[in-house]
Amino acid sequence: MGMDDALRFCTVDYENQFAFVAEAIEGHQKHIVAIGRYSRLPATPNIAEIAFIILDSYQEKGIGTKFIEWLATVRPQT
Repeated sequence: MGMDDALRFCTVDYENQFAFVAEAIEGHQKHIVAIGRYSRLPATPNIAEIAFIILDSYQEKGIGTKFIEWLATVRPQT
């Protein structure tokens, strides 16, 4: 992943893009193990693309399900 991709994934405007991250503590350090985000489609404000990235070792633990639930309830900032 390039720096432009990292910046795009980490930048949200709380209206058209929003993201959640899941962290795990391993040893004495936190690590991001999953990202769930939506990007509203410009021509259709009621439709958004969603994407999830979950480390293999954290799959099948319900993280994706929680992300869907949480993203579905996000209300844009006004």
